[in-house]
Amino acid sequence: MGRLEVRVCGARNIGHTQRVGVPDPYVKVVMGDRKKTQIKYKTKVAHNSLNPVWNEVVKFQIADYDSAQVVFELWNDNVIVDDLMGVYRLSVNGLTRRVVKDMWVILTGTHLSSAELHLQVLAVDFGADPQPSSTMVHSIEEYIGAAATNPAMAATETKTTASAGDFDSVEKTMCGEPAMGIPLQAQVAPPPQPLLHPVYTQQPTCVPQPQFYPHQLTPSVIYVQQPPPPPQAVYLPPQPPPQVMYYQQIPPQGGYYGAAPQQLYYIYGQPPM
Repeated sequence: MGRLEVRVCGARNIGHTQRVGVPDPYVKVVMGDRKKTQIKYKTKVAHNSLNPVWNEVVKFQIADYDSAQVVFELWNDNVIVDDLMGVYRLSVNGLTRRVVKDMWVILTGTHLSSAELHLQVLAVDFGADPQPSSTMVHSIEEYIGAAATNPAMAATETKTTASAGDFDSVEKTMCGEPAMGIPLQAQVAPPPQPLLHPVYTQQPTCVPQPQFYPHQLTPSVIYVQQPPPPPQAVYLPPQPPPQVMYYQQIPPQGGYYGAAPQQLYYIYGQPPM
């Protein structure tokens, strides 16, 4: 008989499943195989919470490592009938001995495709051989204490998608039945875990260096004034000398009867040289 320890830590992204109010979620942990199923544990109800926290540990005895499965059911507590919000099935044959498997798993089987469940699973004395670099513990409580004092010892979280196609959900009428198997040990409240501050690594940035170019002188424009053109001689043809006009008056003649004859003027040309 092998020992299996499971810690149901919490859930997130549950979403609203009812028209009035906020869900009151809780988890059923079922141990079984393909032939039969038995309810082993039920967590407390987290009232009015979409991201509940339980941190409850349950321990089992495993007889058949190859066929045994642990089934986790997320329920919403109602007055009359509880609502099933998601299912996850874990096969124990994939565990590593004394190494805690810390993981967020996606619940399937309902319309809440984004709901996730946080689990920590430990195969105490069965499973595959651990790697030399693995952190090995003897119990979930030891793992919780080591993770509180040294966060680097915590296992790396992984996200696994489960399928609940061939699993028959346990009805609410079975909740009142006594838990079977080994009795549960007293719950040990985990010590407060220190807050981890994110470390931001600054990537080196390349600062462009200014480039200097030699100063180029702007060529000066020189305007050369051309001398005025020399005056050109203008030759005019010789003008003929002005002609002198001579007026010669004819001496008056003798007396006339009637109207006196008009006096005639004669214009002569150039006097003879």
